[in-house]
Amino acid sequence: MPGAKTVVLAAAGGAAVVVLAATAAWAVDTTNHGGRVARSVRLAGHPVGGMNRADVGRVVAALAAQYPKATVQVTAPGAVFTAPGADFGVKVREADTVDGALSAGRKGTLPGRVVRWVKAFVSSSTAPVRVDVGRVGTTDVIARLDKGPRTPATEPTLSIKAGHVIAVAGEPGRGIDPAELVDRIRAAAARSPLIAVNVGRGPVKPRFSLADAQKVADRAEAETQTGLSLKAGTTTATANAMILKGWVQAVPTEKGLDLAADPTATIAGLRRLLPSTGTPAVDAGFVVSGGQVQITPSRTGTACCAPKAVALVEAALTSRPSSPLVLPLQTVAPKRTVEQARNLGITEVASTFTTPHHAGEPRVINIHRIADILRGVVIEPGQTFSVNQYVGPRTTAKGFVDAPIIGEHNTHATDIGGGISQMGTTFFNAAFFDGLQILEYQAHTLYISRYPYGRESTLNYPHPDLVVKNISPHGILVWPTYTSTSLTVTFYSTKWVDVAQSAQTTSPRGPCTAVKTERTRKFLADGKTSVDYFFALYAPADGIDCPR
Repeated sequence: MPGAKTVVLAAAGGAAVVVLAATAAWAVDTTNHGGRVARSVRLAGHPVGGMNRADVGRVVAALAAQYPKATVQVTAPGAVFTAPGADFGVKVREADTVDGALSAGRKGTLPGRVVRWVKAFVSSSTAPVRVDVGRVGTTDVIARLDKGPRTPATEPTLSIKAGHVIAVAGEPGRGIDPAELVDRIRAAAARSPLIAVNVGRGPVKPRFSLADAQKVADRAEAETQTGLSLKAGTTTATANAMILKGWVQAVPTEKGLDLAADPTATIAGLRRLLPSTGTPAVDAGFVVSGGQVQITPSRTGTACCAPKAVALVEAALTSRPSSPLVLPLQTVAPKRTVEQARNLGITEVASTFTTPHHAGEPRVINIHRIADILRGVVIEPGQTFSVNQYVGPRTTAKGFVDAPIIGEHNTHATDIGGGISQMGTTFFNAAFFDGLQILEYQAHTLYISRYPYGRESTLNYPHPDLVVKNISPHGILVWPTYTSTSLTVTFYSTKWVDVAQSAQTTSPRGPCTAVKTERTRKFLADGKTSVDYFFALYAPADGIDCPR
C-alpha cells in the first residue's frame, strides 16, 4: 500500500520538522538568555525566570533574611510545637541557591532540556532553596518544646578516673530523631519559608560514638597535664592539673564532638581559687542619727570572674601562656540600691522596747557585742529572720566572753556569750509590739524579774533560737542601742498595726507554772483584728525540771 507508507513518512517528516524547529528555537532562546535564569522558574514562590545573577542574588538575600525568622511547625505523635527557623539553625546557602536557580532547566539530556523549555511556556518549574539546618539547634528545640513521650539520647561525656580524663559512652533514647527532623525541615524549606513537617517517634541514637569521645578525652588529657597560673585583680593562684581536668567537657557542635571548658565548673572553680579578689559590693543601708533614719549609698563591686574568663581558660589550655593568665573581673551589683531602700518605707519608729541590767558585769560585754552585730539588720517584707543564723556561734574570736547562764536542770552555770538572752527578750518584745509573726522562741525556764512575766525569750546556739517573719508591707530596720544599765531594741519602719497584750492566764503544770499570753493586733489598713498566743513555763526554783 504505497499510499499509506507515503502518509506515515509524511507524518514522521512533519514531526521531525517540529522537533527540529523546537530545538532550533530552544537553541536561539538559550543563547539569548545566556547568564540568565531559564523561563518560568520560581524560587520559593518568587518568579526569577529571565533574571541575571545579580537580580537572583537580591531575591535570595531577601529569602536568607526571611528564613531564620519564619516559623517552623513540627507535628509528631503526642505533640505539636513551633519555633523560629533560627532556633533550628536554618540558614540559606545563598551562593548555592543562586547557582541552582541559574542552572535550573539547563542540565540533562538535550531532548529533556528542550521538552522542559517547551513546557515552560505553559507551566512553571521550581528551583530549590538550598538551606542548612543545625543538628545541635534542632536537638535543643526538641529538648525544650517537645512535650510528647520521649527519652532523650545522651551524648558521650568525659569523666575522671584514677587522675585521668576518660571517655564515657552515650546512651540511646526514644522520641523524635533530630537527624530525621533536620532532613524533613531541609526538604520543606527547599520549597518555601512556610515550613511545616510531620515526623514520627522511634529509637534515637547518640550522634557521637565512644571513639569520638575518646579522641576528645585524649586531647583533654594532653592539655591538662600541667597546672595553669591565674591572675584576677591583684590576686594570683594556680589551677593544678587535677583542677583543670574537672573544668573540661565534651561538647557536641555542628562540626563534631569538641573539647571545651565547662562554664559552670570553670567559673565556680575560679571563684574558689580566687575568693578574695575584687571589691565587695555595698548595699544601700540605713543609719539612725538624732532619731532620724538616713539611707547610706550603695556601691557596685567586683569579683572573680566575668563569664568571658571561660573562653580565656579554654584558649590557654592549648596556648599555655608564659605568664599568669589575666582574668576579667565581674561587676557585682548591690543587692539593694538607694531607690530600693527608699521604697522599703523605713521612716519612723514602729516599736521599741527596753530592758534593764546591772552595770559592769561580764554579761554586759556580751549584750553590747550582740547589739553591735545586729544593729543595721534590715528585714524585708515577707522575709524570715533568725538571730542565731545571723549572729552564728558565740566565740571569743567574735568578742564574746564567759558569763552566767541558766544551764541544764535549771541550774546556774557559765558559758561563752552568757547574758545575750537579754537581747532575745528585748528583740522578742520589739517584734511582739510591731505585730510580727514569731515563728520560734522559748521563754526562760526560771522567771527573771527584769523581764515581762510570760513575754520573753532566751537564746542559745543553735537552739533555742528567736525567729521572726516580717508580715508587714514595709521593711524593718533593727536598731539596738544600750547604756551601761539598759538595752533597747527599736524597729524603724512604717506604722502598720496597733498591738496590745490583751490577756494573760496561768495554770499549774506539776510543780511549775504555765503562762499563756494573748496578743491582739488591729491592722491600720482595714481595721480588722487578729489574736494569737505565746507561752512560757516557769520552774519554782533552781534545780527543778518542768514536765513538758
